[in-house]
Amino acid sequence: MFALSAEISGLLAFWSLVEYVLHRYAMHQHVHYFERVYKDHVLFHHACFKIFNNGSRPDCRCKNITLDLWLGLVFALPFCGILLLFSWTAPLSLLLIVTLHHLTWSKIHAEMHIPSGKWFRDAPLFRWLQRFHWIHHQYPNRNFNILFPFWDFILGTYRKPSLKDIEKMEATGI
Repeated sequence: MFALSAEISGLLAFWSLVEYVLHRYAMHQHVHYFERVYKDHVLFHHACFKIFNNGSRPDCRCKNITLDLWLGLVFALPFCGILLLFSWTAPLSLLLIVTLHHLTWSKIHAEMHIPSGKWFRDAPLFRWLQRFHWIHHQYPNRNFNILFPFWDFILGTYRKPSLKDIEKMEATGI
């Protein structure tokens, strides 16, 4: 049982690192292969949600709000092949983590930008994650993870909100 929980914890940390790396480098830097991803994310999503929780523009509701589960699973397959060399449970665990990550990330991210009054909206963890992500929209080179901000702390990209930031968040209901 301990080995399985250690495996899941390790894979969760790994997938969080994948999210961090893709967000920081593929979505925020001009990398030829990811040019469309960069444009969709920085030039469209960040522009739409400079006012963080304003989903009033219909065109803003369709891009970079949710993750494509099938794309995440396809992206995870090479890692599953490598993991299969060490354990038969690890690839299954990774696919489960990717599925839960993408579904949870999508619900939380959508609620952050296009509030609909979901049941978790007033939970302290959601409010902390929302403020963490708000900082990212104000300072795009900071706070890349959405669900598990562990890597932002470890890799030095965490930005704590200033008093002025907190005042702006409170003014918009965050």
